[in-house]
Amino acid sequence: MLGFIAIGIGGVSLLLNIVGLAIPNWLYKSVGDNTIKLGLWRGCFPTGLGTVCDSYTTDAISDSLKGVRALELLGMLLLIAALVCAALKLFVLKTQAMLPKVAGACAVVAGAFMIIGCVVYAVKTKDELTKGLPFSLDLHAGFALCIVAGIGSIVAAVLFFMIKDDN
Repeated sequence: MLGFIAIGIGGVSLLLNIVGLAIPNWLYKSVGDNTIKLGLWRGCFPTGLGTVCDSYTTDAISDSLKGVRALELLGMLLLIAALVCAALKLFVLKTQAMLPKVAGACAVVAGAFMIIGCVVYAVKTKDELTKGLPFSLDLHAGFALCIVAGIGSIVAAVLFFMIKDDN
């Protein structure tokens, strides 16, 4: 039963991380009728014709943003690996006592990567992206979703470590 709960929490964390990575809402500011949104992959800016969203050009990306992207994606991949190991233990390789420990280790590292990526974004990347703007942007939904996903991944890891071998 504990394994199913851990997989459920891990699955929800994975979904939250995917949504958090995809949406352009890591930084947000509403000034009157104009809204600025910046994410890891694209930004949305007001123009005379409405809001226009576009992907960042490769040469405009800072090293810290590249690092945040890498940490978040590695965290997502490690969480997938943890879920695969846990599912193998529960459904296929029921006698393999090592799989829940591998799943737990992958999930802990995944959560750490996700949280460290968010911290780097909040401390360094936010300042780089907003340099020169006459106002500051606030951390928003995508950032929060990835923080929650990192915490959920660590909770799932604890549950993976608690799985006992019944055979």
